[in-house]
Amino acid sequence: MKHKTGSIMILLATLLVTACAGPTNSGSGGGEQLSAVSSPLPPLGGEALFQLACAGCHRIEAGGAHDVGPNLYGIIGQQAASQPGYPYSAALQAADIHWDRSALAAWVAATEIMVPGTTMTYANILSGTEAARVIDYLVEAADNPGTVKFPVR
Repeated sequence: MKHKTGSIMILLATLLVTACAGPTNSGSGGGEQLSAVSSPLPPLGGEALFQLACAGCHRIEAGGAHDVGPNLYGIIGQQAASQPGYPYSAALQAADIHWDRSALAAWVAATEIMVPGTTMTYANILSGTEAARVIDYLVEAADNPGTVKFPVR
């Protein structure tokens, strides 16, 4: 859904402006120090993090089509490279990986280290805590398919 991508971009722009704006120097007398923003921004949830870090290549939709990357709906508990109809790399097909929380966390942290020769090119932008939120979201989406708010980009 194109409006979802636009909404995320507006949210990001708002967060950036809020974080960067901060108090300004009034120009009276000089020498005043700018104070830091008084309250930190709230952490993003798994859905927003998935949209930022994963949805450029992946969908999460029951029975949905693949995109640049495979559809990740219901990935927890599956064998790696097992979604029918997606052209996985030979390296990932040969890997003996079952997607559980720890395997997904390791994959997000360093795909090429976990499976040398994989075709997934991903420069991790998530902290360990953020990756855990995305994984929680993948579990939640599979357990409660009606709760997925953006099945298609």
